[in-house]
Amino acid sequence: MITLLIEFSVTTETALRLCEKESVLLVDPSLVESKEEIKLAEFLSERNFRKEKNLAKKKKYEFLLWLTGKRDIKSAMDYSRPKSNQALAVFFGKDRKKNLLSLLKVTKKRKPTLINRGNPLQLERIALSRIMKIGAAPL
Repeated sequence: MITLLIEFSVTTETALRLCEKESVLLVDPSLVESKEEIKLAEFLSERNFRKEKNLAKKKKYEFLLWLTGKRDIKSAMDYSRPKSNQALAVFFGKDRKKNLLSLLKVTKKRKPTLINRGNPLQLERIALSRIMKIGAAPL
């Protein structure tokens, strides 16, 4: 998995549409503060695919569900949607990366400056997102 902080010059809708067909997600940079959050969401999504307990059919969407702490893809996508022309791009493969960056008309790209250790509440949101059953009383 490769993460880049990018600025693009196409509309957000166009950028999301282009990424929909590829193995890449664009998320609002404010959603992720640490490398640990990304690693935890990646670990949990990979584990669920191995155990065949994934909710999403595609690995990128399973990762997004864990990262956002949501249970359905639509709300996860709405929650993580970039609010400007800047986004954290999460690539789940190297194929077509250069071509996609060109299509997005990326004006700036760099490695994200993420802290190593995550905020305990952020990590808890990720780790516990599937423990509560729908309709269960809150803790």
